[in-house]
Amino acid sequence: MQTQTLLTINDLADLRDDLFEGAVSPPDEQLDPIGPRPLDEGTYPCRLVALRKDTDDAGNWRDERYPTLLADFEVASGDKEGRKATFIRLSSKPQLRTVGAQVAKVSPLSDVIRAFDPTFNWGGIISVAVKFLLDQQDKGTICKLSFGQKAFDTDHFNANGGPTMAAGSQELKDLYKACTVRGQRNFGPDGIAIGPSGKTLKAKLYLRTAYAAK
Repeated sequence: MQTQTLLTINDLADLRDDLFEGAVSPPDEQLDPIGPRPLDEGTYPCRLVALRKDTDDAGNWRDERYPTLLADFEVASGDKEGRKATFIRLSSKPQLRTVGAQVAKVSPLSDVIRAFDPTFNWGGIISVAVKFLLDQQDKGTICKLSFGQKAFDTDHFNANGGPTMAAGSQELKDLYKACTVRGQRNFGPDGIAIGPSGKTLKAKLYLRTAYAAK
């Protein structure tokens, strides 16, 4: 049986530094692991595999008025079967969508609900929406979703006064745009891009479109 010996300062004499071949790069040249690259941009048949709430450091809803859900989806078939799209933000905040002469209030959350069942009326009640989605998760219901890739340069945002800009101002909108890298074509094969601050940014998936079930 293998035995384990606790090291003490007295054991250093036994170490053969002249034989050691495990030297690594200096501390200022070390690189953090980036993990696997995200799922390619595209449209996939998906099933919901996890649902979380978007919380602050205290564990409370980050936005109590318009709660956001964080969803994990798994590709259900095709050459990407089994790959996951994780922490997809499903905001419940309504926004206007115009199609021709028609205007409707929608949200990423309502879009995903329609992708599972376009006839389900959750009445804008978040608890009803969560119960419905958890039910779809339990059933393994398939929905059709399209994902894109993007990353945000927080360092550039903070350095250029983003936190102090007026909400909804054109100045803030322009800075958000300047800080965002969007589209898989703008990331390398490893899913990495260099932001305007010079910081390394890793691509993250976001929901582009949820197609209403038929």
